[in-house]
Amino acid sequence: METAWLEGVISVEAALQAGSRPVYGVYVREGKWDGGVRRVLVAAEACGVPVHRVSASFIAEKATGSTHGGVLAEVGERRFVPLAALLAAERPFLAMLDGVEDPYNFGQAVRALYAAGAHGLVIRARNWLPVAGILARASAGAFERIPIGITETAESAASFFRQHGLTIACATQSDSIRLYQADLT
Repeated sequence: METAWLEGVISVEAALQAGSRPVYGVYVREGKWDGGVRRVLVAAEACGVPVHRVSASFIAEKATGSTHGGVLAEVGERRFVPLAALLAAERPFLAMLDGVEDPYNFGQAVRALYAAGAHGLVIRARNWLPVAGILARASAGAFERIPIGITETAESAASFFRQHGLTIACATQSDSIRLYQADLT
Protein backbone atom coordinates (compact mmCIF):
# COMPACT_ATOMS: atom_id res chain seq x y z
CA MET A 1 0.00 0.00 0.00
CA GLU A 2 1.47 3.31 -1.09
CA THR A 3 1.00 6.24 1.28
CA ALA A 4 1.91 9.90 1.50
CA TRP A 5 2.36 12.41 4.31
CA LEU A 6 0.27 15.54 4.76
CA GLU A 7 1.95 18.25 6.82
CA GLY A 8 0.51 20.92 9.09
CA VAL A 9 -2.72 21.50 10.97
CA ILE A 10 -4.65 22.96 8.02
CA SER A 11 -3.83 20.11 5.63
CA VAL A 12 -4.40 17.35 8.17
CA GLU A 13 -7.63 18.87 9.47
CA ALA A 14 -8.94 19.30 5.90
CA ALA A 15 -8.26 15.65 5.03
CA LEU A 16 -9.98 14.46 8.21
CA GLN A 17 -13.03 16.70 7.80
CA ALA A 18 -13.48 16.21 4.06
CA GLY A 19 -13.15 12.43 4.05
CA SER A 20 -11.56 12.74 0.62
CA ARG A 21 -8.92 10.10 1.26
CA PRO A 22 -8.14 7.42 3.84
CA VAL A 23 -6.20 8.76 6.82
CA TYR A 24 -4.25 5.96 8.49
CA GLY A 25 -2.81 7.91 11.38
CA VAL A 26 -2.17 11.37 12.77
CA TYR A 27 1.23 12.11 14.26
CA VAL A 28 1.75 15.00 16.68
CA ARG A 29 5.11 16.02 18.12
CA GLU A 30 5.45 15.30 21.85
CA GLY A 31 4.74 18.41 23.91
CA LYS A 32 2.92 20.15 21.06
CA TRP A 33 -0.41 21.56 22.20
CA ASP A 34 -2.42 24.49 20.87
CA GLY A 35 -5.82 25.21 19.38
CA GLY A 36 -4.86 23.77 16.00
CA VAL A 37 -3.68 20.50 17.52
CA ARG A 38 -6.88 20.34 19.56
CA ARG A 39 -8.98 20.69 16.37
CA VAL A 40 -6.96 17.94 14.67
CA LEU A 41 -7.38 15.62 17.67
CA VAL A 42 -11.15 16.22 17.75
CA ALA A 43 -11.42 15.57 13.99
CA ALA A 44 -9.27 12.43 14.23
CA GLU A 45 -11.39 11.07 17.08
CA ALA A 46 -14.59 11.77 15.12
CA CYS A 47 -13.16 9.78 12.18
CA GLY A 48 -11.79 6.96 14.31
CA VAL A 49 -8.23 7.73 13.18
CA PRO A 50 -5.47 6.82 15.65
CA VAL A 51 -3.33 9.66 17.00
CA HIS A 52 0.30 9.07 17.90
CA ARG A 53 2.52 11.34 20.01
CA VAL A 54 5.97 11.11 18.42
CA SER A 55 9.43 12.59 18.75
CA ALA A 56 10.60 15.66 16.88
CA SER A 57 13.07 13.42 15.02
CA PHE A 58 10.19 11.23 13.74
CA ILE A 59 8.42 14.34 12.42
CA ALA A 60 11.63 15.64 10.81
CA GLU A 61 12.28 12.26 9.17
CA LYS A 62 8.81 12.01 7.59
CA ALA A 63 8.23 15.67 6.70
CA THR A 64 9.50 17.15 3.44
CA GLY A 65 9.50 20.72 4.70
CA SER A 66 9.96 22.62 7.93
CA THR A 67 6.55 24.30 8.17
CA HIS A 68 4.65 21.26 9.44
CA GLY A 69 4.14 22.70 12.92
CA GLY A 70 4.69 19.28 14.46
CA VAL A 71 1.59 17.72 12.88
CA LEU A 72 1.54 15.03 10.16
CA ALA A 73 -0.94 12.53 8.77
CA GLU A 74 -0.22 9.36 6.83
CA VAL A 75 -2.76 9.13 4.02
CA GLY A 76 -3.76 7.08 1.00
CA GLU A 77 -4.96 7.99 -2.48
CA ARG A 78 -7.37 10.90 -2.97
CA ARG A 79 -10.92 9.79 -3.80
CA PHE A 80 -12.50 11.34 -6.87
CA VAL A 81 -16.15 11.70 -7.87
CA PRO A 82 -17.89 10.92 -11.17
CA LEU A 83 -18.25 13.96 -13.44
CA ALA A 84 -22.05 13.72 -13.07
CA ALA A 85 -21.70 14.33 -9.31
CA LEU A 86 -20.21 17.75 -10.07
CA LEU A 87 -23.56 18.81 -11.59
CA ALA A 88 -25.41 18.74 -8.24
CA ALA A 89 -25.46 22.53 -7.73
CA GLU A 90 -28.31 24.48 -9.34
CA ARG A 91 -25.85 26.52 -11.44
CA PRO A 92 -22.56 24.67 -11.08
CA PHE A 93 -19.33 26.64 -11.21
CA LEU A 94 -16.72 24.10 -12.30
CA ALA A 95 -13.15 24.50 -13.44
CA MET A 96 -10.71 22.26 -15.23
CA LEU A 97 -7.01 22.58 -14.61
CA ASP A 98 -4.96 21.01 -17.35
CA GLY A 99 -1.28 21.39 -18.11
CA VAL A 100 -0.29 22.87 -14.75
CA GLU A 101 2.66 20.66 -13.85
CA ASP A 102 4.15 22.48 -10.86
CA PRO A 103 2.34 21.21 -7.71
CA TYR A 104 2.77 24.55 -5.93
CA ASN A 105 1.14 26.45 -8.81
CA PHE A 106 -1.54 23.78 -9.08
CA GLY A 107 -2.26 24.01 -5.35
CA GLN A 108 -2.48 27.80 -5.50
CA ALA A 109 -4.94 27.57 -8.41
CA VAL A 110 -7.11 25.08 -6.49
CA ARG A 111 -7.01 27.36 -3.45
CA ALA A 112 -8.14 30.36 -5.53
CA LEU A 113 -10.94 28.38 -7.20
CA TYR A 114 -12.18 27.06 -3.85
CA ALA A 115 -12.09 30.56 -2.34
CA ALA A 116 -13.99 31.87 -5.38
CA GLY A 117 -16.79 29.40 -4.67
CA ALA A 118 -16.14 26.72 -7.29
CA HIS A 119 -18.42 23.72 -6.78
CA GLY A 120 -15.93 21.30 -8.29
CA LEU A 121 -12.76 20.72 -10.19
CA VAL A 122 -11.97 18.52 -13.18
CA ILE A 123 -8.46 17.17 -13.68
CA ARG A 124 -6.84 14.60 -15.91
CA ALA A 125 -6.03 11.15 -14.60
CA ARG A 126 -2.55 10.75 -13.09
CA ASN A 127 -0.93 9.57 -9.88
CA TRP A 128 -1.40 12.50 -7.48
CA LEU A 129 -0.15 10.66 -4.38
CA PRO A 130 3.55 11.62 -4.65
CA VAL A 131 2.64 15.33 -4.46
CA ALA A 132 -0.27 15.01 -2.01
CA GLY A 133 1.55 16.84 0.77
CA ILE A 134 2.56 19.73 -1.48
CA LEU A 135 -0.94 20.05 -2.95
CA ALA A 136 -2.58 20.03 0.47
CA ARG A 137 -0.21 22.73 1.80
CA ALA A 138 -0.16 24.92 -1.32
CA SER A 139 -3.96 24.82 -1.53
CA ALA A 140 -4.42 25.43 2.23
CA GLY A 141 -6.45 22.21 2.37
CA ALA A 142 -8.69 23.10 -0.59
CA PHE A 143 -7.42 20.10 -2.61
CA GLU A 144 -8.89 17.90 0.14
CA ARG A 145 -12.20 19.77 0.37
CA ILE A 146 -13.25 20.52 -3.22
CA PRO A 147 -15.04 17.73 -5.12
CA ILE A 148 -12.79 16.56 -7.95
CA GLY A 149 -13.74 14.58 -11.04
CA ILE A 150 -11.32 12.83 -13.37
CA THR A 151 -11.34 12.95 -17.16
CA GLU A 152 -9.12 11.40 -19.80
CA THR A 153 -9.13 14.52 -21.99
CA ALA A 154 -10.27 18.12 -21.71
CA GLU A 155 -12.39 17.59 -24.81
CA SER A 156 -14.33 14.68 -23.30
CA ALA A 157 -15.06 16.68 -20.14
CA ALA A 158 -16.17 19.73 -22.17
CA SER A 159 -18.43 17.53 -24.29
CA PHE A 160 -19.98 15.94 -21.19
CA PHE A 161 -20.70 19.30 -19.55
CA ARG A 162 -22.00 20.84 -22.80
CA GLN A 163 -24.45 17.92 -23.11
CA HIS A 164 -25.72 18.87 -19.64
CA GLY A 165 -26.29 22.51 -20.55
CA LEU A 166 -23.19 24.14 -19.09
CA THR A 167 -21.45 27.03 -20.79
CA ILE A 168 -17.77 26.38 -21.40
CA ALA A 169 -15.17 29.15 -21.12
CA CYS A 170 -11.51 28.42 -21.79
CA ALA A 171 -8.22 30.18 -21.29
CA THR A 172 -5.50 29.63 -23.85
CA GLN A 173 -2.53 31.45 -25.26
CA SER A 174 -3.62 31.50 -28.90
CA ASP A 175 -6.58 33.45 -30.30
CA SER A 176 -7.31 34.89 -26.88
CA ILE A 177 -9.36 37.94 -25.96
CA ARG A 178 -9.29 39.96 -22.75
CA LEU A 179 -11.41 38.57 -19.93
CA TYR A 180 -13.52 41.73 -19.67
CA GLN A 181 -14.27 41.63 -23.41
CA ALA A 182 -15.64 38.09 -23.22
CA ASP A 183 -19.38 37.45 -23.06
CA LEU A 184 -19.65 35.03 -20.14
CA THR A 185 -23.44 35.16 -19.83
